[in-house]
Amino acid sequence: MSLSTLSSAVRLTEVLWALSLLVQTAEYLRLEAPLAREGVWQWAIQREELARAPSALRALLDVLQTERVWHAHLLMRALLGVCLLAGFVHTWMVLVLFLGTVVILVRWRGAFNGGSDFMTLVVVTGLLIGHAATPWVGATMAWRSGLGYIAVHTLTSYFLSGVVKLRYRGWRTGRALTSLLEGGLHGPLHRSSVFRGKRVACVLSWVFILWECSVPIVICGPRWALAWCAVAPVFHFMVYWHFGLNRFFWAWCAALPALAVAFHA
Repeated sequence: MSLSTLSSAVRLTEVLWALSLLVQTAEYLRLEAPLAREGVWQWAIQREELARAPSALRALLDVLQTERVWHAHLLMRALLGVCLLAGFVHTWMVLVLFLGTVVILVRWRGAFNGGSDFMTLVVVTGLLIGHAATPWVGATMAWRSGLGYIAVHTLTSYFLSGVVKLRYRGWRTGRALTSLLEGGLHGPLHRSSVFRGKRVACVLSWVFILWECSVPIVICGPRWALAWCAVAPVFHFMVYWHFGLNRFFWAWCAALPALAVAFHA
């Protein structure tokens, strides 16, 4: 694969991750009240869970989790996200975004929204690898490594998700899918909804299972990889539409350029 294709994949990854970052930052800004000193997610409660952590680390986290610093941190992430979106990218910026992502994950005891937060960290780690390693090993090797890191994690995430569904009888029969859709953003399914039908639910369940389990096909060639990755945004958009998981869509889409090219770079 040509260097220009690799560079395009890197730039697309940066743009999509920046969009994901801005969406997440907007959500965090909306949640400042629950995170405040008198909020239900106040830092004083979680701080007790770090009783065995080094005192220096606890002191640092105490500063970072104060309301003013937290707010300033989010605004800084938004600004860096805009810079990343516009193409003004430097290694120190990516490092700051990586460290900030870790701090936010600590605040949410590891994740605020499950897999999307995991993918957010994976992608920014891959970007950090690429930017930091370029002066040492050259752009081609550095970005093969950075995108490869993202691609391996993305492939295994999809594959394991499919395998788990395959092993669970509820997914094989379609019952789990119907139960999942019942908890959608717009309330329980209508009585006449086609998704209540056992055959429809079963067929759709198997479509999801086979699609996720087939992700290793991206290794077979660039066309196979592009074809598989082209379906992924449709799946993630349907999840967003039904469950309102904004960050889910952007976080996973940010990983797709790497999955499409990394095994053939």
